[in-house]
Amino acid sequence: MPNYNVRNLDVNQLKSQIYGTSTTNPVATDDDGLLVIRSISDSITVSVTGDITIRDLTADSDSILIYGYDGTNIQAISTDTDGNVRTHLTARDFTELSDLDLTSDDTFTNSTSRNTSEYSVYSFAIYNTGNTNSIDAQLEVSPDDSMWSVDTGPVTINAGSMDVFFPASFLKYTRIAYQSTSTGNASSLDVYFQAQV
Repeated sequence: MPNYNVRNLDVNQLKSQIYGTSTTNPVATDDDGLLVIRSISDSITVSVTGDITIRDLTADSDSILIYGYDGTNIQAISTDTDGNVRTHLTARDFTELSDLDLTSDDTFTNSTSRNTSEYSVYSFAIYNTGNTNSIDAQLEVSPDDSMWSVDTGPVTINAGSMDVFFPASFLKYTRIAYQSTSTGNASSLDVYFQAQV
């Protein structure tokens, strides 16, 4: 969840998926959480000249390796000393967008809506850049970028202050709505959106 605050305490809904080179098929595990390795069922034809001995393969006497493709090279999959597959987590992609030099009004005005459906962590920072007047801000969510619901707030942000908003609910689109706290007393503000995939 954004800012690492977990509001949903249902363990069954706090799951992660790992993907290989396919972005549509997650890595499969069995009921014990162990990696599912598909057996090879295709027939294999071997041509041999001379005598051969047929025996079961063993890791002690045979080189048995499983390979993966890293996008450039074929690489042997490595394990730790307990036989667990070693994984390498890469840095997350980071996105930063902003709406700057906005001005509050007596009714709620909206920042640019953001499609937040593919971000794992995201938040909005609202900075009241004015010198005197406060603003009220709230975070809104939408399933279709048309129907909007207040998710968090409103929160009053004093002149020269900042507050951070992150959603309590998930819907595809998210935005900030803001207005002057007192009628006729406008203020300026900046809205920052930051997210990680």
